[in-house]
Amino acid sequence: MTTTLVVGKPHADRAQHAQSLLSAHPQVTLVSTREHPEAIRNGRPDQWSLVETFDLTRALLSSRSPVLIDDLPGWVDAVLDDRCLRDDPEGAHQVISGLADELCLALSAVPFETVTLTSESLEGTGDASLRDQLVSYVNARVASVSGDLHAVVLGRVIDLSSMPLVGRV
Repeated sequence: MTTTLVVGKPHADRAQHAQSLLSAHPQVTLVSTREHPEAIRNGRPDQWSLVETFDLTRALLSSRSPVLIDDLPGWVDAVLDDRCLRDDPEGAHQVISGLADELCLALSAVPFETVTLTSESLEGTGDASLRDQLVSYVNARVASVSGDLHAVVLGRVIDLSSMPLVGRV
């Protein structure tokens, strides 16, 4: 099935587009690591179920319907905070790398559509924090297993799915 990564600034347009990609499905599982997921704030359909967890892989593998993962940067934040890794760059890279590998394997294996919301990090600007480096890494890993990549910019959707890759993760 299709795995789509939707990237853009956290705002209604990004969540609205992600929801539209799954609108044909009567049942969808919204997976969130936050108390108020972006997709909920922007009108989650009543028949969609909500799973709040840091374990994205387990949530994916437990679902029996298409999945919308609300926020990869929020997930990175949750893992860093839950495991007290903000002051341990080596440990943080190791943990996030392992979890990203598991997530990508699950995204590749599930027999239903998945859509993942993310935003770009600041890596490459010279001011990238540990968190930004990890978000950039996770985004690149998920993009590498996603059949479709959509960017939402200024209210417009740009389909980057067929664009060439710069490098491999």
